[in-house]
Amino acid sequence: MAKKVKKQKRTGGEKNTSLAGNAAQILKGCIGGIIFTVAAVLLFAYLLKSMSLSDSVIAPVNEGIKMIAVLLTAYLATKNSGGPAWLIGALSGVVYMALGFFVFSLLDGGMGMWQILLSDLLTGLLVGLIGGIIFQTLLSKPKHAGYKRA
Repeated sequence: MAKKVKKQKRTGGEKNTSLAGNAAQILKGCIGGIIFTVAAVLLFAYLLKSMSLSDSVIAPVNEGIKMIAVLLTAYLATKNSGGPAWLIGALSGVVYMALGFFVFSLLDGGMGMWQILLSDLLTGLLVGLIGGIIFQTLLSKPKHAGYKRA
């Protein structure tokens, strides 16, 4: 007679190791990164207009916003993923940069230069990879509770 195996209900703190689960985590991270980017760009545009800042600050601030957004994307993607955090962080950075490039290209009215896309993808890969490694270290629980004295 075969035993019935009960399915265990997943709670919010469990990690998902399936490919679909990791893809969903990457997508969640990208959505969070895009929401942050839109909010940060709108805030920066308001500050630029109200403070009469020079146009020379636009490029560095935009790059800073992208880097912070990739780190946020990597954090959100690796937080509950079950796969290797460095890989999920890198993939989330690449996907975020590709989505961001295409969204802002559409808003601009045409596709941007492929060199910029390649640069953004490489930047997203590296920042996401580093963020994934950092967040894996920060979010992982220690394997031992501590040493007991004899």
